[in-house]
Formats: sequence, C-alpha cells, structure tokens
Amino acid sequence: MKDYLCKKLFNRLSGTLVIRARCGNNITGLACCNILYPSPRYSGQLHIKELYVSQCDRNKGTGKAIMRFIAR
Repeated sequence: MKDYLCKKLFNRLSGTLVIRARCGNNITGLACCNILYPSPRYSGQLHIKELYVSQCDRNKGTGKAIMRFIAR
C-alpha cells in the first residue's frame, strides 16, 4: 500500500494535491483535491475529493484552516 501511495497518489505528476493538518507529530486532518477541466472552453475548477478531520480534533477549527489554505 505504501508503495502504491508514494508512486501513484503522492507523485507530483498525479494531479492530486494532498494537504495535511498537523499538531506536533500527529496528522489531525487532510484534504485531497485536484483541478478538473470539464471543457476546453472553461478554465480549471478545483475539486475537493476528500476532507477529513480526526474525531478527537473536530470543532477546533482544523477543517476551516484546511479550507482557508486551499482557498489561497
């Protein structure tokens, strides 16, 4: 699984951006997104495939912080 993730999902050419939120050594949340081009006439559209926040870190602003980061 690690090999697949490194070669396919986390590869810079995969088109997928994986964003992690961390607190110390712990990953508290993550989002996977990419740019989709639905038509040659339109510019790219950001598609957020996943947005997860660990259960013990919910309601602490982690999800909002990830969304703010993506919006930049």
